[in-house]
Amino acid sequence: MDPTVALRRAQRWFWLLTVVAILLVGLLSRVITAEPGPLAGIALALIGTALALVVTQVCRLMLAIGRVAPATAQGRLRRLPSRNR
Repeated sequence: MDPTVALRRAQRWFWLLTVVAILLVGLLSRVITAEPGPLAGIALALIGTALALVVTQVCRLMLAIGRVAPATAQGRLRRLPSRNR
């Protein structure tokens, strides 16, 4: 796969998941301010879990996108060295 296409795909997923995380935070705040009850508790657990998963994936994408940088004016991409090596 072309690195430019992969980078654009990762950026699209990053922004899509960022919007989903924002919407989940809004839902979470509504559930927290709702009347206490079993349904509110279940909703809180499900939304909180989904939010944690989405934020984790957004962080992974952000780190992956940050490692890739434009190499030259010709538009080719290169991978920056990993810090773990």
